[in-house]
Amino acid sequence: MTLAEWFARALLQATPKSTGWHANISPVNLRFMTMPNIPSEQSLDEAETEFLHAFRVNDIDCLDTILHSDVEFVGPEGSIIDKDADMASHRAGDLELESVEELSRRVQVIEGIGITRVKLHIKASVGESPVDAVLMYSRTWLHQDNRWTIVAAHGSILPT
Repeated sequence: MTLAEWFARALLQATPKSTGWHANISPVNLRFMTMPNIPSEQSLDEAETEFLHAFRVNDIDCLDTILHSDVEFVGPEGSIIDKDADMASHRAGDLELESVEELSRRVQVIEGIGITRVKLHIKASVGESPVDAVLMYSRTWLHQDNRWTIVAAHGSILPT
């Protein structure tokens, strides 16, 4: 029995037949009703993909939407960067990406909280300094208003 069939059966049993409106409810009709957006690993994986694309192309508007207003990022050396500082860096173009290769990804949803871990090989420049490093990022996501936002992140440099 599908969720829609169960829901229709429950409504039919709980609704007095004298109202008459229950006759229009069927599992087929319920499939087209708006159901609550339940956070899933697939939707979180899609959000991570969207974030990585925005990061790669420096899409300021998309990054601003995906990053929660209270997000904080812990850098490899332990520094804490808030959203304002991170967005200012993106706007200034401080990081010029040459390539971003995704080496691995793990996505989890635990009781509505999303966690992603992504290993990236990044070639870039920061000002005049070249960067060629493998980094592991972990991000904590909040599912709110039918979308995922990043509320915390951490990046570590891995040995090559």
